[in-house]
Amino acid sequence: MIVFNRERFFFGGRCGVIHNQSFRSALITDSISAVVLTFSGEWDGKNYNPVAEALLCKLSRQQVRKIHDVFLDELDQCGADGLDLGGAIEQVFGRARHKNIVSRYQNNAGMLLAAGAYAFAKPRATIADSAGP
Repeated sequence: MIVFNRERFFFGGRCGVIHNQSFRSALITDSISAVVLTFSGEWDGKNYNPVAEALLCKLSRQQVRKIHDVFLDELDQCGADGLDLGGAIEQVFGRARHKNIVSRYQNNAGMLLAAGAYAFAKPRATIADSAGP
């Protein structure tokens, strides 16, 4: 579900937030790029991790607004369909790359989310932990 989608006052871009069954993310788009951020809890604009960035081809301000809304809708639909954030980003930015809307993109969601999952995993016992006094 798209929680909000607003203009960014000073930068001429847009910021949208998605909460769905698969992920929580924000999309920030300006005249040159689209950045996907992930966060836990509620969006506060402060505690987030950037996971992907796409460089946009030369677009007018009106086109950037339209592309932002399309990206946000597509990311939300991918999450509603059960894709994880990395898969959703790959589908949305990959399609945009194929249509020459995006010149290039980098998707680190899978790597960063796997590292985060590892950090919260229960640590394994080591030999030193099982050694007696």
